[in-house]
Amino acid sequence: MSQADPFPIAKEEVQSSVNDVKAYYLRWTQLSKQRSAKEEEEYIWTRNELLQAIQNIEWDLADMTKAVNAIGQNKNLKIEPDEIAARRKFISDVRAEVTKYKSEVEKAPTTTPRQERERLIQETATGKNTFAAIAAEKMNQDFIDDNMKQQDQLVREQDKDLEVLGDTVVRLGHLGLAINDELDRQKQMLDEMDEEVDRTQGRLSTAMSKVKVMLESSDKGKLCIMFILTLVFIGLLAAVIYL
Repeated sequence: MSQADPFPIAKEEVQSSVNDVKAYYLRWTQLSKQRSAKEEEEYIWTRNELLQAIQNIEWDLADMTKAVNAIGQNKNLKIEPDEIAARRKFISDVRAEVTKYKSEVEKAPTTTPRQERERLIQETATGKNTFAAIAAEKMNQDFIDDNMKQQDQLVREQDKDLEVLGDTVVRLGHLGLAINDELDRQKQMLDEMDEEVDRTQGRLSTAMSKVKVMLESSDKGKLCIMFILTLVFIGLLAAVIYL
């Protein structure tokens, strides 16, 4: 019965571990450049996880190296020389990559900037180290400068927000004035219309009175005048409707 080749599965697991190492390394690099006091614990945790993941990969690579070297002794596995060379290259490339990460992490200081600053301040207070006094003063000044920069940035952002709010208030003020002007214009138009309606109503009342008088008379001339006034009434009614 032939034996299955375990290398592809091991290779996939190692590649997944390498991806995890890359993510840890990226976060560790970000925290190494600048971090707040709240992120110091994350920095230490990330560093430890990164080194532990690298160590696990190194153990896996050691096992894979032994397996590749023992391929020739296993008659059940028929692996081509090119495939063996590709496997050795994979192991070599991964080992070089994680070794580079490990070297950079180990060269970096294990203490956080906050811890280092506190240590220098302590040495300065006890008079143990003159250099520590200078370094502590510089670190304190850098710390103050960083805080000032953050404050300035916060103030600039607040000023920008206030400018946007001021522009909005101005636009709302202009809009309110425009609405007020439009209301005044509409009020004037309504007043003029009311006056026109009153005048027209007076004319209609006068015309209706005359028509009533003519209806009570049998004079033909008055009937003609009544007819004319009726036409005038219709004209006035149409003018009121279409105005």
